[in-house]
Amino acid sequence: MPAAEAKHCHAANGSPILQPMGGAVIAFFPLFLLGAMFGKLMEASGAALAIAPGGLDALPHNGAVITLLGICKLTHRQSFLDIFMVAVAVAVPLLALGCVVLLGSRFGSF
Repeated sequence: MPAAEAKHCHAANGSPILQPMGGAVIAFFPLFLLGAMFGKLMEASGAALAIAPGGLDALPHNGAVITLLGICKLTHRQSFLDIFMVAVAVAVPLLALGCVVLLGSRFGSF
């Protein structure tokens, strides 16, 4: 960058703007590359398209949830915590357990 343009890289008080960002960019660049590769892998394999609809099944607009609430005579407000526990708090550990079992059977246990 020419010296004339270098003056424009400073804040109004004269402190450099881009210089402190250089360390952060260098520190987080491998993480950025890993995220970019993972994103491309998810896109190429179609995994994101396969996983996304499963998360929509427990949302309040689902017909099964509305029917269940009608049968139990509950409102969305009354059953929010119960639906959350079934959809997220139970499903995530079960999914993690499934991944551990799958990886253990594929690569052997430790």
